[in-house]
Amino acid sequence: MPSSFFLLWSSFILFSSNIIVLTETRANKTNLDRESLLCFKSGISSDPLGILNPWLNTSFNFCSWPGVTCGNGLRTRVVSLDLSSSDLGGQISGCIGNLTSLWRINLADNRLTGAIPEELGRLPQLQTLMLVGNRLEGNIPNSLGTSFSVSYVNLANNSLTGGIPYSLASSSSLRTLILSRNNFNGESLFTGPNIPLGMDISHNNFTGKISEENHEFKALIFKFMVNGSLERWLHSEYYSDHDMTARLGDFGSAKFLFPDLVAPKSLVEVGGTIGYMVPEYAMGSEISTRGDVYSFGVLLLEMLTGKQPTDGMFVDGLNLHNFTESMYPDRIADILDPHMVHEEEQQCAEPWMQSYITPLVALGLSCSIESPRERPGMQYVCVKLSAIKEAFLESHG
Repeated sequence: MPSSFFLLWSSFILFSSNIIVLTETRANKTNLDRESLLCFKSGISSDPLGILNPWLNTSFNFCSWPGVTCGNGLRTRVVSLDLSSSDLGGQISGCIGNLTSLWRINLADNRLTGAIPEELGRLPQLQTLMLVGNRLEGNIPNSLGTSFSVSYVNLANNSLTGGIPYSLASSSSLRTLILSRNNFNGESLFTGPNIPLGMDISHNNFTGKISEENHEFKALIFKFMVNGSLERWLHSEYYSDHDMTARLGDFGSAKFLFPDLVAPKSLVEVGGTIGYMVPEYAMGSEISTRGDVYSFGVLLLEMLTGKQPTDGMFVDGLNLHNFTESMYPDRIADILDPHMVHEEEQQCAEPWMQSYITPLVALGLSCSIESPRERPGMQYVCVKLSAIKEAFLESHG
């Protein structure tokens, strides 16, 4: 009996010790997350909005800090860090690499500078990395490509240089890669079977072509265009070659899907250029040619007014469509791009406006209307454009 009691008591002690060790381990990891967040804050040199003010060394409830999300249950670990559009300046500290349960990082649209830490790619759970719209420099960390978990990477609108790491180009987990509007160069490297389903490497100096081996590939990348994009000439996601022939625009998402394959239901992950992508895609709606019509309509209005759909004036519900609509038809001349009116047209401005410009504006407005059902089909649009063109050529023949 005593020996049985001793055995039972020993088992209880051993079990209790394991519980204590496990609890201490969890507590240590939790404290490490808090210290890592404070270390990340130390790299931020500018916080005009005071977003990080509650991140105090005296505060232990870090799960309630702005931008921080912790997991549920016993594991009080940081799983998401979202400080997007917070006007933060400074550098991304490598301390963030100690947040080993982190699966999502969103630091988009800030004023962050310096290099992307190698530690980010070593996070074992990281799936989503959004650093778009900062002032980051240097190369893409090789560690991002060696990660087995990273599936979505958006590094657009920065000042990053160098080429695409081979490890990233051959990643088996990567599904979406957005590198547009940086200073990258060299070969695109995307020639194997692991091409991301969604990819944008435009507005860089890449060479080479994308392999056609992977029939699941749902992005279009064209060779370097010597004349750049319409953004260089006007401001748009539109490419031209030596003779200024258009090669790529944001519209055409539905057209390039293979007819014999099952198309993805939406472009939420693949996306498109902000301002040109149809609103319903952001809500998860299915891809359709009506979405392509919308993008074309926005482009047409942009060419006529000279205003980008992402212009700083478009806030509080105002956008390029309803701005133009508010001036249509009587005050179109007030918002028309001055470069549209040549000297010979100034002498007969009113007939010129009524015959060509006003119909083009009306077409752009009908294409970019919010309701997909109310947008015209592209065949109708082509007929209208052809009629306006023929009328113009006849009067200037």
